[in-house]
Amino acid sequence: MFKRCKFVFLVLSCIAFGATLNMLFAGGTDSNSWKKLERDYAAANVELAEARLAQANSQNQAVADSVSQEMTSELKAGVQLAQGRLKQLDANGRENPYGPQIQATQDAVSAMQNNYDEALKANKIQAGTVTDVLLRREKASIDVAKARLAALKSLDQQPPEVRIQWELGQLQDQIRALWARPLIED
Repeated sequence: MFKRCKFVFLVLSCIAFGATLNMLFAGGTDSNSWKKLERDYAAANVELAEARLAQANSQNQAVADSVSQEMTSELKAGVQLAQGRLKQLDANGRENPYGPQIQATQDAVSAMQNNYDEALKANKIQAGTVTDVLLRREKASIDVAKARLAALKSLDQQPPEVRIQWELGQLQDQIRALWARPLIED
């Protein structure tokens, strides 16, 4: 279910990104109507992210741990990201456009680091509780997230071409992660 939701969200994000590029290069129409559409889209994304989180919490109340802590953390980060984007649009772009992504990535790094530390503690208590393969994957995920955070912090100072290329690269990475997810969840 979550795989489908992530895929749908990714497709919708690609469409929105494409629409944004279209507006940038088409010479634009009425900017006020575009801003309203963009704000409405952001508000709808907040509602969707909150609904996903509520569904996960409901599932966990019905059956304990039916949605993993990691997935719940990702859903919370998605809510914060969507809310941050909406706040940015309401502030008329006076803030760093990557601020919500920076905050979500900082939160993700912290959560991943906590999971990794807990796994190391578990292995100290009883060797092999968490496999070396899983530890390696968790460590690599932390390194990727830290590198992403460093890039995001300087992205607003880059020229538009670099920012667009970054966004496209992020979409490609997300698609690859979705494709590989069945391999790493089993």
